[in-house]
Amino acid sequence: MRALLSLIERLGAATMAERALGEAITSATLDAARDAGLVTKAPRATTVPCPGVGCARDVREGRGRLVGVCVREPSECATVKLTPDDLAQAALSVDGLVRLVRTLFAITARASTPSEALLLGEHDHAGASRDVFLAMHPARMPLAPFLALRERAPRATLVLAPTADAIDPDLVTRFAPGAHVELAILADALVVRDRRIVLAPRLRLVRPTSTSTSTSTSTSTSTIRTRLPPYSSWSDLHLRLADGLTLLVTVARTTIRVSYLDLDLGHRNNREPLLGWKVLVAVCEGHGKWDWMDFGDKDSVPQLVSELQRTLMTAFDLAESPFARRNRRDGYKPKFRASPGPGGNSGDDDARNEDGGAWPD
Repeated sequence: MRALLSLIERLGAATMAERALGEAITSATLDAARDAGLVTKAPRATTVPCPGVGCARDVREGRGRLVGVCVREPSECATVKLTPDDLAQAALSVDGLVRLVRTLFAITARASTPSEALLLGEHDHAGASRDVFLAMHPARMPLAPFLALRERAPRATLVLAPTADAIDPDLVTRFAPGAHVELAILADALVVRDRRIVLAPRLRLVRPTSTSTSTSTSTSTSTIRTRLPPYSSWSDLHLRLADGLTLLVTVARTTIRVSYLDLDLGHRNNREPLLGWKVLVAVCEGHGKWDWMDFGDKDSVPQLVSELQRTLMTAFDLAESPFARRNRRDGYKPKFRASPGPGGNSGDDDARNEDGGAWPD
């Protein structure tokens, strides 16, 4: 879904070759997008590009054949044979996305006035109505001032954006769930299940009780777990940095975005990241290797790691400790796979998105 939403965010209601669209997203996502009206059939292409020349070939049909003929005089490239698949096109539908979002979020449409974001309508939230906007192209609008303006409105607001690619991570943190103005990312909220686009379960942490410091799959249910394929140990998980405040958590070919707040690694009062989050960042930056002495001494670090382990065990609903203690030189080694990802300083050559493609720069 993320790859498709990224295309719609960047291109809008554009027409593109079906073959190119099929290479950008999975077949399951494409089928679901067609069923939901996010992708529709478009008229056949009338031109095809001439590679390396900067012109185009006209499409001509005769005697049951399709050919591409260079339009320059004299011709600079040869006539080529074409097939219907070469000319098949699909249209991305912003209207289809609007209809889908209104349905999934139970939004009642309302007349709108011109604004930087599209007013989708209103829906019930926490016993009251709140306005819902769609920031279709966050990079092309002053998103931060718009969110600040909505903070002064008496009614609560939900602002949806297709992806977080062009959004300052601090905005996602500041306008988190529970705030008067909430900024939500559709790439995190929408998933494909059984070839249908549905809402993903909301991330809610199940905290350990005062009588227990660990969780088990028989006594608690982590909603992070419900958003991922089945996993049984930390070795099934791959953690990467999406940015300085967010992880990409992958199991098999499914990836979800999880912030430090989702992991309960933010300060209770000012919501600043705790030291445990900085440990996770260092672990990912070092592909699992990190200098534990950078975070304290031989007395304080074991306590820090112990607290971090309990928090992660709760968030991911695993009774097993996520770190293995080696020795003084090696310190603590993660049992999960860790790498810098698209938000890391070292880069990550094997970072892949949930549709199987490379994460964009």
